[in-house]
Amino acid sequence: MAKKRTYQRRAAQNSSSSRARTPYQYAGFYDNANTRLDVYSVGGYPNEVAFSDLWSAYRRKGLAKVVIDLPVRTCWQTPPHIECTDASWMKSLERLIEHHDLWERLRALDIRQRIGQYGGLWLIAKERAGAEAKGPILPMGPEGLLNLRPLFESQLDVTQWIDDIQSADYGNPKYYNYRSQVPGTKSQGDSQSFELHPSRLFIFAEGADDGSIYGIPALESCFNALMDAEKIRCAGGEGFLRNAKQRFAMEVTDSQTAASMFSDPTKRARFDEDVDDFNKGFDNSILLAGMKANTMQSSIADPMNHWMICMNEIAASQGIPVTILIGQMTGRLASDEDQKQLGKYKQDRCNNTLTPMLRRFFAHMAKAGLMPAPKAPIEIWWDNLVEASDSERADLTLKMAQANKTSMDSGAGHIYTVEEIREAGGFDGAIPDIDLGGEEIVE
Repeated sequence: MAKKRTYQRRAAQNSSSSRARTPYQYAGFYDNANTRLDVYSVGGYPNEVAFSDLWSAYRRKGLAKVVIDLPVRTCWQTPPHIECTDASWMKSLERLIEHHDLWERLRALDIRQRIGQYGGLWLIAKERAGAEAKGPILPMGPEGLLNLRPLFESQLDVTQWIDDIQSADYGNPKYYNYRSQVPGTKSQGDSQSFELHPSRLFIFAEGADDGSIYGIPALESCFNALMDAEKIRCAGGEGFLRNAKQRFAMEVTDSQTAASMFSDPTKRARFDEDVDDFNKGFDNSILLAGMKANTMQSSIADPMNHWMICMNEIAASQGIPVTILIGQMTGRLASDEDQKQLGKYKQDRCNNTLTPMLRRFFAHMAKAGLMPAPKAPIEIWWDNLVEASDSERADLTLKMAQANKTSMDSGAGHIYTVEEIREAGGFDGAIPDIDLGGEEIVE
């Protein structure tokens, strides 16, 4: 009986100890956890990622620039195909493309909004008398557009919101504060700041599913991994530098001489100066008295495994294969499957993000009076990047031909036409007429 009570007491103690350890094990992962062990603080990550952090990463970290630019470059590699039976609307679109570099401006807007929570396209137009920046845009007809200027989040701060709960625009910005200074640049002599009416701006915010202007910056989900990759690169570079510059440990061989030198302030200062000069260079020499310099050797760990953890997290956060993201890895190039995954990512982003953005842009331009409203539906589609390889097309045509043979043998007739099989193989559907020469044979 005593033995049983001992077991019960130990079990209670173990349970109590387990409960005491739990907050430390899972600090920051549930509400009542002990937060003394803050993961972000220990890891050196910022608790809040500001636009300045994102912009600095884009400017100075190659990986961050790839994360931002690769999807934009892939999606806008070829412009979208747009058709509308309304001839006047199509003429207006052609004017935008020809005179205002529409696709290049939208591409620049796409980059800016991916860096921050949103980006803006300022519609600068020739306006009627009485127009002011704080008021609605008053263009002098659809041909009054002068310029399309892409802006960063840091150049457009919301100063006032629409607070009328019965308004259809409730919760949307009422005014923006525009700053002419581009992020990362020094203060400009002609720097300006004034309020802009929302009708003068087209806002693009990827990830703002709630209808707000605040999307999700592309770098935010992988910001910690980018910092870790930077730490690994920095540590590796510093380690190679230190190993290239030999390090020494001073060993006293003549205690009397060494004591005499260190007791004299003048000699000690001269010795410290010589050591500093020695540490700054690669081929300096130093004169030692009463001491011996012993070379210190150290080995540098291979950073590849740790670096690849960061790469995989960054690639996973964007839905892009790691071989596509960084170009290649040792012994492995991007496979056909990786290219297909990138193509699927491109198609998904074009169809579900960029196409709705284009429709909103055209609607905004029409509402602002800078483009006529279309009198017919607008068709938008993009080039397909999800294409089968040559071997896959050959395999598909073979299977289609075999299916036709099996169907013919059963008396059911052809399943596929010759044109369909040719098209599946990557050839034009129509069979060309070829003049073989000679006389026509009439049966």
